[in-house]
Amino acid sequence: MHMPQAEAAFRQYAHQHPSLVEQVRATPHTEIWSTGVLHEIEPMENQRGGFKAGKAMKSVPAKTKGKCLQFLDPSGRLIYRKTGTELPECFYEEFFLYEGNTILGLYFGASRSKELLHAKIRVVSQGQVTTAASYGKYGTRTESFHYEGPHLVKMDVHERQHDGQSSEHQVLFEHGGPEPVVTRHFPNGRVTQMKHVDKKSPDQP
Repeated sequence: MHMPQAEAAFRQYAHQHPSLVEQVRATPHTEIWSTGVLHEIEPMENQRGGFKAGKAMKSVPAKTKGKCLQFLDPSGRLIYRKTGTELPECFYEEFFLYEGNTILGLYFGASRSKELLHAKIRVVSQGQVTTAASYGKYGTRTESFHYEGPHLVKMDVHERQHDGQSSEHQVLFEHGGPEPVVTRHFPNGRVTQMKHVDKKSPDQP
């Protein structure tokens, strides 16, 4: 996994929010508002959070709670994403930096202090995210993605808090119906199913 690199990125970019915004603004890009996440970095981002896929909006929304603003570079890659909260002009913000077969995501909180919450390195092979390592304010998280053809069918997730507490679970995906069925499976046998909700949350399983 790329945990050392994720930790290094977390420390390197902790106070770089202004320069990251400037970098995006200086890059030729297209801005798209949507009802939720429209351009996913990882497969099944919406379904894993219990949300339906976002839909493009024709104009800037009057209220931004639950809405997303995506910035795409000339090649169509997502380089910056803002997710609205209950407070006007307060957004969760994530920047995406591409290098070789990796995508570095830098996720900042919605407060005016723009605290970096975590840095996440995703490894891509043949167009699919295969592993991810995240280092953040509260701990670390590793993910392994398993596919059958183009479909994500399983994720192995391990989380560890900085105080040493750790947990793990699997996320399984069943395809074939109108919507994929997403369930979490824990070592104690507990199983939970993700249900669709109306508003977008910044948290993902």
